[in-house]
Amino acid sequence: MSDPLDSQILVGLFVNALHDVIKSALKSSRDLELPQDLETRIADDVKAAAKELTDVQISPELGGDRLLQFIRSAEVAAVIQQLFATGLTESLSVEQARQEFVLLMQLRVGVPDDIAATHGGRIFDSFVLATSRILQRHLTTETLAQHALMHIDLARLESRLMNLERNIALLRAQTTASMDAILSFERQLRSQIHQRDSVVIPPSLDRNVRVNVDTLYVSPLLRSPAGEDLPLETYGEFAARFHRAVVLGDPGGGKSTLTTKLTSDLSKSQLESASDTPVDPPTATPLRVVLRDYGVERKQDGHSIFQHLQRLLNTRYQFAETPPGALEYLLRNGRAILIFDGLDELLDTHQRQEISADVESFANLFPTCRILVTSRAVGYEEAPLNPSEFPVWRLVGFDDERVRAYATKWFAYDGSSGGDLEDQVDAFVSETEVVPDLRTNPLLVGLMANIYRGEGDIPANRPAIYKKCALMLFDRWDKRRGIAAPLPFQSLLRPTMQFLAHWIYTHSPLHGGVTEQALVDRTTEYLHPRRYPTDDQAREKAVEFVDLCKGRAWVFSDTGLTESDEPLFHFTHATFLEFFTAEYLVRTHEGPRDLAQALIPRIAKQEWDMVAQLAAQIQEDSAEDAADRFLETLLDWAESEGPTAGGRNVVSFVARSLAFFVPSPAVADRAADRVVRLTLEGDRGDDLRAWEATSAADPQRLNRREHLDVSEPTSIALIEDLRATSSEAAPMVATALRDAIARAIADSESRRTAARLAFDLRHLHVVPQFRSGGLSPQLLYEVLAEVLVPQIDQLAVDDLYVAAKATTHGELDVSRAIELFGHAWLLQPIGFHFASGPSWHSPVGMKLIWGRASDSAPSASLAWLGVRLRNAEPPYFARPFDGVHGGLLQWMQHSSQSVALPASIDGDERFAATMLVASMVETDSLSEAAGVPDRAAMSRLADTLGVEAAEVVERRLATLVDTRDARVAPDRAVDVSSLSDLMAAWANHELDFTHAPTNTESSSRRR
Repeated sequence: MSDPLDSQILVGLFVNALHDVIKSALKSSRDLELPQDLETRIADDVKAAAKELTDVQISPELGGDRLLQFIRSAEVAAVIQQLFATGLTESLSVEQARQEFVLLMQLRVGVPDDIAATHGGRIFDSFVLATSRILQRHLTTETLAQHALMHIDLARLESRLMNLERNIALLRAQTTASMDAILSFERQLRSQIHQRDSVVIPPSLDRNVRVNVDTLYVSPLLRSPAGEDLPLETYGEFAARFHRAVVLGDPGGGKSTLTTKLTSDLSKSQLESASDTPVDPPTATPLRVVLRDYGVERKQDGHSIFQHLQRLLNTRYQFAETPPGALEYLLRNGRAILIFDGLDELLDTHQRQEISADVESFANLFPTCRILVTSRAVGYEEAPLNPSEFPVWRLVGFDDERVRAYATKWFAYDGSSGGDLEDQVDAFVSETEVVPDLRTNPLLVGLMANIYRGEGDIPANRPAIYKKCALMLFDRWDKRRGIAAPLPFQSLLRPTMQFLAHWIYTHSPLHGGVTEQALVDRTTEYLHPRRYPTDDQAREKAVEFVDLCKGRAWVFSDTGLTESDEPLFHFTHATFLEFFTAEYLVRTHEGPRDLAQALIPRIAKQEWDMVAQLAAQIQEDSAEDAADRFLETLLDWAESEGPTAGGRNVVSFVARSLAFFVPSPAVADRAADRVVRLTLEGDRGDDLRAWEATSAADPQRLNRREHLDVSEPTSIALIEDLRATSSEAAPMVATALRDAIARAIADSESRRTAARLAFDLRHLHVVPQFRSGGLSPQLLYEVLAEVLVPQIDQLAVDDLYVAAKATTHGELDVSRAIELFGHAWLLQPIGFHFASGPSWHSPVGMKLIWGRASDSAPSASLAWLGVRLRNAEPPYFARPFDGVHGGLLQWMQHSSQSVALPASIDGDERFAATMLVASMVETDSLSEAAGVPDRAAMSRLADTLGVEAAEVVERRLATLVDTRDARVAPDRAVDVSSLSDLMAAWANHELDFTHAPTNTESSSRRR
């Protein structure tokens, strides 16, 4: 048997535990993470702690393999996390953690109290020693101490420590026998979960067959909340790293399939080893909660999430009884992961808000439990979870590679068409190129594959796809198979289905399932007297109708039994429920204006979003100019409502509708104008005006305000919605957006913020998370140039932000900007004032260097600055302000960018670049957040400046702690024209390149 205290096992435990506790305690997922080489760096500390145990004899009483199993368990990982939490919060709960560990060892290994106390105590002491060394050596002087600890949520860590008390009470009520029963139950539960929840119903219109999720699963990409400059994550990367998360996606975008895949993967394990000793499951047990079902149970029975889970164990997984404390044990000891699926399926906003609060409360009670929540993107902001606790990932639509992979799996699964599989896939992929926006959606790809197999063509929009599928479901499919429908589809069967769909959709208790008798009764009510003169005749046809629907895989599926064993049915996919509901709304409202008025209360609360979209598109086909009249009604209401949440939601819907409507120029102008006005009104205008009013009396306030302006981007969510405009409508909408911004710039009250918006929109091609659409970055760049270029100099005079943006993009000469604002702004960190998400900031001077390296900025800027600096005496730059770092060290530590200045640049350019970087480092060194970057960061700096200059910067940084407030007078004359001489003196702290700003400098910058 291998040594259960093997240091390599312990290293892995400590690395994972430290990573998990920091990850779960960071206030935002954008906050910095652990260094990638952490495992190598802490290995020595862990091994040293393990050596303390070399004389521990693994006696028979310690259980041999059971001890190894225990050491590698989720419980021990949770204990180590508690120790890190204790160290980070300086809490006095080590003894509680010791009690917990000893109790766990006694129960899991099956040893007497005295053996567990003696040997368990020594093992625990080695854990304490290791965590203490790691915290002292790696979390006080390294990156985590400098950055991540600034963002640690102490309350969240303390909730972990409170879990200790509850867990100790739970453990004291157990015995070794009861613990074995709990672990045996867990293995059975995982088997039941894998058998029940690892299957999906493929989008096949003629079969209702459940298959393993891997049959059709194509791993999606997810957009991380950590920042727009990071690459997309695969499903595997996401599954491995999240602690608490929300995944947002479009309807049919793969949210529920992702949870099924995660459930399947987590429940896979070898549940029994070759010997009689059970093997500890290597992952947490997944417990999936369909929030629609929980919402119904909560409303009817007043159940909590814990009670709902207990009921699922009895009903869904068929456990007549569970060991006492089993569920709580799994939740408190890191052995369970909760998956809450479908927050959006709770249609009432108030109910969604209550359920979101329930999830947060549950998470607080069980802090070691990993939790995933899924929802549609639209409507989530009306009932969001705490973003610091539940960061948001977004599912990205299929790219071409994934479309082909999915089509290959689908046609291989279907197998009904015959012929060569590769030829089928090639033909389908080629045909769907005409609808690139639709084929990014996994559900629609599956439905289009059905249609293509049966019809040989591809519909042009979402409602047309659903309509075609409905025809195939109820009419054409049966005719091919010689089956006669009891009701004609167009005249009665389809309206009946619309009626039932609207009834189910608008009554949330029915979302969990409807009994067959209720379906028959409701159908009878609709058919009599519309179609049949007597109730008996109507009921006879209603029974036939319900039987027909039950036999259609993509209409009704069985979803379980009532308490009296009546079968329950629901729409197999919410998409068809929404489509038939939308058809019902169109059929029962007189024209587009009446339809819009009926939908406004829902749209204003971000409810019924897909139903409203489908209804609007269906209505468009019914009358001339229907789309314009529908959108005009929405805009009339939004303009009267003003900048309220409801008004913004309605404008957002209008903007997103341009993805499938081509409006008249007048409607496009109104929509763009409203989008721009609401975006500008969302700016921190009052804050900005207050700063401007007082800056003359407080010169330092200018510097602080300008820093805050660029570090807290204002949302452009409405413009991002507008950018999804179809290619056909894009030129018209771009012109309307240009004219709306031009009007705002001409207005003195909105001039400054409108100019900032225009500059940021011109350069949003650098923000990958900005939504793709017909309104492309290039188109925006071109139309906004027509507004900005003629007045760049005048706009720059009014605003340092505009001047900095124009300079870094080569649209304003650096000499003009320095004439207006002096030198200090070159050290200012700047990102986006308006952005669709978190904005990464870097100093303006660094942007000039990057621009020169990529040939996107004129060489004259750096050369001119180099000459100017050579003709001056250091210090060259006034610091933006003391106490706030300029962002260079942060960029060096965490950016993946590595750009090199051309070898051909002249001496003046290199002089300017080196002085800028050195001055930024010096400014950063005055901040408490300063520190020494790692080797990878220094390598990136060397790529940019050259090895020699980077080494000098590193020398200066290496002595920051001892010399932050000291300056050594030079004992020799320094040749300011010699770059190497100057840098050597600076590295030795004999001179500085920056100084505190004077009132004169501040005044000149305010001009």
